[in-house]
Amino acid sequence: MPLQVMPPITYITSRVSYSEFTYMIPLTAGPKFIRLHFDLTSHPGFDLSKAYFSVNAGPFTLLTNFSALLHAQGQPTLVKEFCVVVEDGQSLNITFTPSSAMSDAYAFINGIEIVSMPTNLYYGAPANENGIPFLGFGQGSMYSLENSTALETMHRINTGGADIPPANDTGMYRAWSTDDNYLAIAEPSFIPINTSINLNFSDQPSFVAPDVIYRKARTMGQDKTVNENYHLTWEFSVDSGFNYLLSEKSDVYSFGVVLFEVLCARAPIDRTRDHTQISLAEWAKHCTDNGTLDQIIDPYLQGKISTLSLLKFGEVAISCLASEGVKRPAMSEVVYGLELALQLQESTEINANDENHLHDSTIGDYHVLFTSGSGSMNIGR
Repeated sequence: MPLQVMPPITYITSRVSYSEFTYMIPLTAGPKFIRLHFDLTSHPGFDLSKAYFSVNAGPFTLLTNFSALLHAQGQPTLVKEFCVVVEDGQSLNITFTPSSAMSDAYAFINGIEIVSMPTNLYYGAPANENGIPFLGFGQGSMYSLENSTALETMHRINTGGADIPPANDTGMYRAWSTDDNYLAIAEPSFIPINTSINLNFSDQPSFVAPDVIYRKARTMGQDKTVNENYHLTWEFSVDSGFNYLLSEKSDVYSFGVVLFEVLCARAPIDRTRDHTQISLAEWAKHCTDNGTLDQIIDPYLQGKISTLSLLKFGEVAISCLASEGVKRPAMSEVVYGLELALQLQESTEINANDENHLHDSTIGDYHVLFTSGSGSMNIGR
């Protein structure tokens, strides 16, 4: 889901361009937050499906082949937040470049927010001096967080508490989200709140988080017998296999999720369902492996979408969700695969009375193979 939404009265104007444009911003040296604000309702008359562009901040590539429409997931606004370090003598040039893969692609931006942060908040923090542990890797696998590393904020959570707007942060205007939308398993859990506790920041600076973050928690309670039978689980959408910024293959993964949202007419995360079906991406993979994808599609499409078209559409969407970025196809290959799925559907509709048409060599025996390990797509008969 988007990191946060913008206040309704800000960033209502936008700069829209079919050509590259750059903001040159003089800054003092040090680590900075860069927040890019997008309002999808602010420029009527422009086709949002054509808004594909890249964003560079100095030597860092923040976004590649980015679509605010896809990333907003149905919300009218979107904020992308990054952390970079500006060295002495540098200015910060932020460049927006429309995609060269589309003749009428354009770039837009509603607001750029740059906020200085303390030098030891992320970069140079004593707790990170030996590196940051890699999740899912062996013990001792560490990632070194250097000044040459750019970061993107994916989630900032207030566990057990309410949303915290930027104005109530510790001066860095960060937005904190309630954890309610991320809890996958929490039965039962308690949220003790202590407003009278005297906070002591001996181990970390007070600006790390607002006081309210430390005054409440989410706990299972102290009954060990009960606790042995369940656990607290938070579920966060991440892109496995990446330790660098917002690449094209990362966008391809997001697009694959959107394809299944369209096909199945449901949200990517639905905690009202059985635990095996909460994540649409994982559930779609499971059904594809079992040959039951046709059973989870939008009921409106059942009986209307041809078998060959569904198989091709599913094949393209599944290839986008490969766990390793290098195994995902390029966006241009995804578009080609979807065009082929459309051709198969249109051929079926035009020739509905000809049962043998789909077996001739004009359309039916074309196939698309996404080669495992290469991230490329081979087209053949």
